[in-house]
Amino acid sequence: MATLSEFGGGILIMIGLFTRTASAFLAFTMFVASLHHLSIQDQWYNVIHPVKMISVFIALIFLGAGRFSIDEVISSRKQNSTNKKNN
Repeated sequence: MATLSEFGGGILIMIGLFTRTASAFLAFTMFVASLHHLSIQDQWYNVIHPVKMISVFIALIFLGAGRFSIDEVISSRKQNSTNKKNN
């Protein structure tokens, strides 16, 4: 499941499609990786990478993909079709 989350989620984030959902799955995956490294009392430099990635994915959850993403194109088309219906 982690492989699927990292591979598929990485591709989705790269193209900007379902960015918030993919980021949530990846943040959870990195959380589990952090717990695993902490549970085996691994060195801190092995723990810090998943912790940094959690913060990146949480930021993407709140900020979204941005202006030049497929998510933005889809939402602008939905908004334009809604505005046409209301007029």
